[in-house]
Amino acid sequence: MNTSGKIGDFFKNNLEYVAALLVFLFFLGLSLTGPGKTTEFGLYDTLLGIKPAATERTDILLVNIDDLAIEEIGAWPWSRDILADTLIRLREVGGKRAVFDIEYLSPGQTGVNRSYVKTDFPAEYEGVHGEILQYLKDFSDAIAAKSIPVTAVSEVGTEMSAYIDQRMNELSLSITGNIFRDNDLYFANALRYFGHAYLTINSLPINTNDDTKPAVEYARAHLMHTNVEDTDGLIIRDNAQFRREESQQKGISPAILPLISRAAGAGFPNVIIDNDGVRRRIELLSEYEGAYIGQLVFSPIIDILQPEKMVRKGQRLLLVQALDPADLEKGIRKDISIPLDEKGRFLVNWLKKNFADSEKPENSSFRHISIYAFKRCDEMEEKLVDNLKSITALSIQNSEGYLSYHEAASWLLSGYQELQVWKAGLLDGTRTDFDQYLDSRKDFFDNYAQFLDGGFDTEIYNTFARFQEMTGDTKYEKMTESIRGNFDIYRSDYKAYLDQFNTLAEKCAGSFCILGNTGTATTDLGKNPFHKAYANVGTHANIYNTIMSEQFITPLPRWTSWALAFVLCLLCAVAFRRIPSLKARIAYGVFSSIFTFAFITALFAFFRIYVEMFVPLLSVVLTFILVSILKFIFSEQEKSFLRKAFTMYLSSDVVNEIVADPSKLKLGGQEKKITALFTDIKSFSTLSEQVSPEHLVHILNKYLTVMSDLVLEQKGTIDKYIGDAIVSFFGAPLDLADHASRACFAAVRMKQAEEKLNRELIASGEIPMPILTRIGINTGAMVVGNMGTDNKMNYTIMGNDVNLAARLEGVNKQYGTWILVSESTWNETGALFLGRRLDRVRVVGIDTPVQLYNILAVRSEASGRMVQLVDRFNEAMDAYREKRFKDALILFSKCTETDPDDQASVIFRDRVRGMLKTGIPADWSDVVNMTNK
Repeated sequence: MNTSGKIGDFFKNNLEYVAALLVFLFFLGLSLTGPGKTTEFGLYDTLLGIKPAATERTDILLVNIDDLAIEEIGAWPWSRDILADTLIRLREVGGKRAVFDIEYLSPGQTGVNRSYVKTDFPAEYEGVHGEILQYLKDFSDAIAAKSIPVTAVSEVGTEMSAYIDQRMNELSLSITGNIFRDNDLYFANALRYFGHAYLTINSLPINTNDDTKPAVEYARAHLMHTNVEDTDGLIIRDNAQFRREESQQKGISPAILPLISRAAGAGFPNVIIDNDGVRRRIELLSEYEGAYIGQLVFSPIIDILQPEKMVRKGQRLLLVQALDPADLEKGIRKDISIPLDEKGRFLVNWLKKNFADSEKPENSSFRHISIYAFKRCDEMEEKLVDNLKSITALSIQNSEGYLSYHEAASWLLSGYQELQVWKAGLLDGTRTDFDQYLDSRKDFFDNYAQFLDGGFDTEIYNTFARFQEMTGDTKYEKMTESIRGNFDIYRSDYKAYLDQFNTLAEKCAGSFCILGNTGTATTDLGKNPFHKAYANVGTHANIYNTIMSEQFITPLPRWTSWALAFVLCLLCAVAFRRIPSLKARIAYGVFSSIFTFAFITALFAFFRIYVEMFVPLLSVVLTFILVSILKFIFSEQEKSFLRKAFTMYLSSDVVNEIVADPSKLKLGGQEKKITALFTDIKSFSTLSEQVSPEHLVHILNKYLTVMSDLVLEQKGTIDKYIGDAIVSFFGAPLDLADHASRACFAAVRMKQAEEKLNRELIASGEIPMPILTRIGINTGAMVVGNMGTDNKMNYTIMGNDVNLAARLEGVNKQYGTWILVSESTWNETGALFLGRRLDRVRVVGIDTPVQLYNILAVRSEASGRMVQLVDRFNEAMDAYREKRFKDALILFSKCTETDPDDQASVIFRDRVRGMLKTGIPADWSDVVNMTNK
């Protein structure tokens, strides 16, 4: 009995069904592996890109610790009083809720009490100072008037010394007791003052010191949710899965007790990162000892929507009888069903926009404001109070006493001091009349405006005019002009404050504010489906936006994807058995693939229902391909066609590449941030005229060998040789974090090797003149990859930033320099190299001006004279750009004295000298347009 023959006949007779089943099982298994999951993630991201963009809620405001704030306030992290002041101001300008994407897991540093130093201490000091002076005057007057017997002077003096010592000790105690402030307490009071501030409770035990236990107990008792029904223990199961992925034990880490105890709520900032490093989903609840922590923005959402309870069933979290987020004011209640994936995670409906676009803010995700805007408003307010103090210090009197301005300004100052005391009471909890306080602050600034516009300064001017008329002294005229100028400044300062305040009020009123670090130096960045670097604080904004706008993505269980794939594979098998024509099978295969993709895409785009696409789509495609190939194998005619088909697409010279990496056969490249380096020999045509062609090739080979080795030492890639020029790049195909520094090291080593090579070649008589190399370097986004045709391709680079590197090499001619780099390259290298700023230039073909830097040496290897030259040159360039041309001429001349051979110094000296001689053009700009390549 020929069993194998029967099996073979069965396989041939049921070819389509067997192939469809094998393909289905293959992709089902592959979908459970890492590569399969990664592919599914990519398909999901494609669906996100196709579907209509999510609608943005206008109440979301990202309050950023951005580059501006860090530049103006100082390096992050800051002392906590800064964020405390931000909260205090945020309440005044109408912020509704404040969520901190900042973890406060340890106590902060004590800080200086600026309010005491600026206001209270000067007043105390002046009081004690005046009291002591008056005491001394009274004592001396009494002695002069002989009111104190001579025999009693010593006793009275001793009593006076004791009193003065007592008052000085009291002042000293006041200073030591008030000059430093517990910033944690101040921040805690500010949290309570704001009223709706939310901090973090990390859902992992990352902080296990003894101070954590009271904070954990407080959080468990006051800030975690107990109105959660999870009869099947799904949340506990999902949390355990997350902890396994993070290799963490069960536990929580709340903010420190002084802070967490003043917060209105708290949530966990932990995020879910998929295998490919992208953030797509999040847990909404984390269980701990029978209670539940909400995600960082889900906690305030619960407070806003006020559901009667939360119920977890299957792939749903139901908010029972919650307020309708579409119109909270009406108080209408409904059940809100939040869909979850099979691991109980919520899919974020991401905005397609980047986190922030400084040039076009409308292209940013949500609204943004810098924390410095609040700090600036506080500074402006302090300036207004200082102005009042300056006004009272004028002390202008007539025969009837102080002019009326003095009483008005003193009244305002007194009122402001009362407001400060009132504020302190609100902060420490001894007062609760917030609305009256804010109304009184408004009244204060209204009165301030009336004071400035109330003619009080006119009274001063009229008084001075009378004094001048009576005395004939012209000093009163000058005093009038000075005070008038000061009052103009005071009015300008008030207007600036009012504008700043109104801007804050316009942006913050009614806003759901999320505070976090977004500066360029922060590591708090992550990948989302649309962007490789997206500030993580934006993740929380997208979560809030998805839930509050109810733009949910509903993921169907994975088995629905498998069932769909099985049905489609079966339909393909039936169709292929009934379609004898190859062309018809191809048409059906293409149609079924397109239909599968279109069907799943339509569900997602129009209904936000997500069916995993990997298994259905690839099963249909490969079923079609496999059935077709197997039919070719069982048919000699089809075998011949198959051989011809492969011969058309493949050739023998690419077999090794296919085996190693089939994707390398594909044309095209990827955009990548790398560094390009271009070199060229000065006066190469002159050298070529003085030696024979054969000898020229010999010299050039020696030169290129030395220079190329230096590029390769720094792990650079040599693109091509163009005559005597070398085109190379760093950072591809091998990723190099320090690609800019490596390119600059290669350039410096080239110039050093050039000196040695010239000595050898000149000594041997091989060259009639030295070989001198000009080098241009630029860092930026370049397209790198295989370019060309199917038969001839080259791994190369292209793009504007490549062209700029080539232009910079030529720009060396204009400055007598050897190594020129762009600002993007210079900024990447830190302080490794000694270099100087030159012009900003607009090179041929590139409109955006480029800041040039001339690298002279590795900083650690530079000579003292070279360092002195660079320092003087940079000082000269500062003067030049500030249009202090006479100073610039002197400084550039000093540079030529330091190094007479430095051509750049000579060129700038002569340029400035010429400008001073012929006159500075009215439209002068420090941007130089280069007309030659």
